[in-house]
Amino acid sequence: SGTWGIFGFDVTSGDYNGDGNGDVIVSDPFWDDPQTNDDCGILVCYFSNSNPISGQTSEICIEGLNDDGLCGYSIDTGNFDGDDYDDLIVGEPGNTTYYGTAHIFLGCSSPGSWGSLDSSDWSVDGISSDGNWGVCVRSIKDDDDDDDYDDFCISHYGGPGQQIPLSRNIS
Repeated sequence: SGTWGIFGFDVTSGDYNGDGNGDVIVSDPFWDDPQTNDDCGILVCYFSNSNPISGQTSEICIEGLNDDGLCGYSIDTGNFDGDDYDDLIVGEPGNTTYYGTAHIFLGCSSPGSWGSLDSSDWSVDGISSDGNWGVCVRSIKDDDDDDDYDDFCISHYGGPGQQIPLSRNIS
């Protein structure tokens, strides 16, 4: 339920539940919650089985929580904690309470527990007014520092520049 804005605004894929099959996550940052929130955003996660051509998938949704939060404006996949599961990074640049936020959901055997932004495993808030922290999030899969963790970057626009020290081990 809810009102769709631009389903497919961003798309990423990986093996988030570790079953060896590719999964797909599709965002709509302009989705409106049917209760109260406009443009809070939503991610729809499709977990495929061993025969993805059959179209048999399970599905969960991660709903944004903030009016005009734009959850899912940018999404990407990486392995940020060095385990055998792909992880998801999500930008929420319109979260004005915190000037934008970026969230990470760690892959696991049961990612159905993701459910909402409240259930993210790690979040970092922007620190500048109108900074739109999380307008772009990207995984850096090169692992140039040989620590078995993918690195990531989070960008913003507007407001003064900011640097936030980030721990590599987010688990």
